[in-house]
Amino acid sequence: SMASPCAAGVAAMIRQKFPAFSPLQAAEQLKVTSDNIDSANPELVGFIGHGRVNAYRALTDTNARSLQLSRYEKHPTDWY
Repeated sequence: SMASPCAAGVAAMIRQKFPAFSPLQAAEQLKVTSDNIDSANPELVGFIGHGRVNAYRALTDTNARSLQLSRYEKHPTDWY
């Protein structure tokens, strides 16, 4: 698949453009600026990652927001 080298190349460009970003921040920038392609692949929703890499948005969108859950504890009263 050519997806991996494309994503790696854009990640390298992100690290070059935003040198203060940590590797985790660069990865999140790559994810949150990707184009959602679920409508083009309805049978694969949830199986194809975060979408199509968008290099332009990854390098120009400085307002991208991301939240990463680092820990979750199930409460004893949770029934699901």
